[in-house]
Amino acid sequence: MSVELDGDFIFLKGACTADDAEMLASLLVQQRSRCIDLEKCISLHGAVLQVLIAFRPSVGKTPKDPRLSDLISHAIAAE
Repeated sequence: MSVELDGDFIFLKGACTADDAEMLASLLVQQRSRCIDLEKCISLHGAVLQVLIAFRPSVGKTPKDPRLSDLISHAIAAE
């Protein structure tokens, strides 16, 4: 799994697939205040991005890839 919970942080690591979207959503439903760490995320499926858009969690660290980081930042930015 590319989704790992450690305390109040959810870590997305490696290539996050569509299967990871359900786990991510479940963890955010349980506690919406959890912070997302994407530093080790190299790619994510559209379903995972949709979960991030729906919940708009706080992001502690962004991916190292600037394009992926920009995509996520713009997608979850407050309106």
